[in-house]
Amino acid sequence: MRKVAIFVEGLTEVELTVRLVEHLCHSHHYTVEVQRQYGGNLLPVRATPAAPNQAPTIHVTIVNCCSDGQVVTQIKERYAGLQAAGYTSVLGLQDLYPNFSATDVPKLQQGFARVLPQGTIPRALHFAELETEAWFIDEHTHYSRIAPALTVEVIVAAGFDIVTSVGHTWPHPADTLHRIYKLGNRAYKKRGKTICRTVNAMSLPDMLGDGRQRSPSFHRFIASLEASLF
Repeated sequence: MRKVAIFVEGLTEVELTVRLVEHLCHSHHYTVEVQRQYGGNLLPVRATPAAPNQAPTIHVTIVNCCSDGQVVTQIKERYAGLQAAGYTSVLGLQDLYPNFSATDVPKLQQGFARVLPQGTIPRALHFAELETEAWFIDEHTHYSRIAPALTVEVIVAAGFDIVTSVGHTWPHPADTLHRIYKLGNRAYKKRGKTICRTVNAMSLPDMLGDGRQRSPSFHRFIASLEASLF
C-alpha cells in the first residue's frame, strides 16, 4: 500500500492537492484525509471513506500547516513517526512569495536536507513559484467559469497578457489573480469559500497539460506527486 503524507502551507494548497489526488487516483482504490496543524497538534478536518469491501491501495494524508514557516518544521518533527506508521513518501509544498525568489530555492533545499532526520522514506520539498496562484493564472479556461465576462481576450485587453506571460512572472500572483477577477466583478481572497470556488473552477486536464508546460515548479510538484502515488 502506498501511504503519502503531504505537508502544505495553507488552505489553498490543501484544496488544490485534494483535487489533484482525486483526479490522479480516480481509477484506483484510495482514501484521503485532511488534517490541520494547531499548536503542534494535528487535528482531523475531513476524510474520504474507503469503498466497502475494497481495501485502499493508496492513502494520502494532507496536512495544513497553517504557515509557510511550519512546513519544514512539521515534516522534521513527524518524519520518524511517519516512517514507523509505514508511510512510503513525504512531500512538502509552500510558496516563495513574499520572502524568497526562485534563486533562493537551492539554498532552501539544502537547508531542508540538513535539518531532516535520517530515514528511509523519500522526501521532497516543493516551492510554488512565486505563489500557488501563479498556477491558477496559467489555467486559462477557468476564468469564464468564475465570471462569463472573463474571456482571455478581455483579460489581455485590460493589460494582463496571460497568453505570452506565464503565471510565475507576475510579481504578486495572488494579487494579479484578484485584479483579473475584478474585471468580471469578482474577487480572489485567501478565504475558504473563495479558495474553493477558484480551485473547483480549475480544469485539471488543462492544468496537467498546458499548465504543467508553462510552469516548471508545477511540473516538478506533479512529477513528484505521481511518483509518490504510483
